[in-house]
Amino acid sequence: MQDGYADGGVAKWASGSLGKVKNLPYGYEIIGLMNKVKVLSAAYDEACQINPEDIKTPKLKKIIEILNDKEEFKKTSSALHKDVFAFVEPRNLETLIYTCDGYEEEFLAAKAIMAITGAKVSSEGHINLRLRRIKERIEKQFDGKLVRKNQISNRFQRRNAFVG
Repeated sequence: MQDGYADGGVAKWASGSLGKVKNLPYGYEIIGLMNKVKVLSAAYDEACQINPEDIKTPKLKKIIEILNDKEEFKKTSSALHKDVFAFVEPRNLETLIYTCDGYEEEFLAAKAIMAITGAKVSSEGHINLRLRRIKERIEKQFDGKLVRKNQISNRFQRRNAFVG
């Protein structure tokens, strides 16, 4: 009997995907937004301290342009906030277990998931229990079939890593 197959030649592996993992926003997006908000704050402070009669038109235009971007920054901020919370949702994080190469990486991923989700206890036994429950729940979704990384896509990704 070949590994991964039952007695009748039926595959024990699930043929499907776990789904798409929601991604985190890029760091440069968050840092860029923070810098823009700092500029907005500085422009607001400056506008509050200046006497309106003493300000010249170009400077007034610049301050108004900066202050008009407030709503755009608010929308961007709420979108980034929503993306971060979608990423740290436990069901999203748990699928990352199947991107790990070995038990040690799976253990560390489960430990990180527990820390992110605010688990009170993080002893080795609790981490192993959480890891086992994650795998059992996901395998239950696939009717008890085993779940593993798609080796063909892994080879394809490694092969195309250096292609422009």
